[in-house]
Amino acid sequence: MKKYDKLFLIIGALLSTIPMYHFFGWIYVWNKYYETGGREEVSRRFNEDIFFNLIPATDYWKFGLILLFIGVLAGTFLLWSMMESLNNSQLKVKKLNLIIFIVNLLFTLWIAWGLM
Repeated sequence: MKKYDKLFLIIGALLSTIPMYHFFGWIYVWNKYYETGGREEVSRRFNEDIFFNLIPATDYWKFGLILLFIGVLAGTFLLWSMMESLNNSQLKVKKLNLIIFIVNLLFTLWIAWGLM
């Protein structure tokens, strides 16, 4: 295993939790508040409950771009880690890296789709 293989895997895995947190937070807030208030209420509650009022009310698209950048950065680290581990004989590390990369790709594509 090369020097930076595990480091890139760890950084990529940690960064890929942010798009997953966004996805599952949105699902939670949508299921909890959509019946009572509609889409505006869901967006307001999402900002309050999940991201602790970090998002200004007019800048949801900028926050989406930041999340998209974080997802792409995590994917880049994971892809770099996969390239570093090609010579590695441990199959578990390769499978773990591939699974985390695919999961990150799905959640990052969901964020990109939400920006359309």
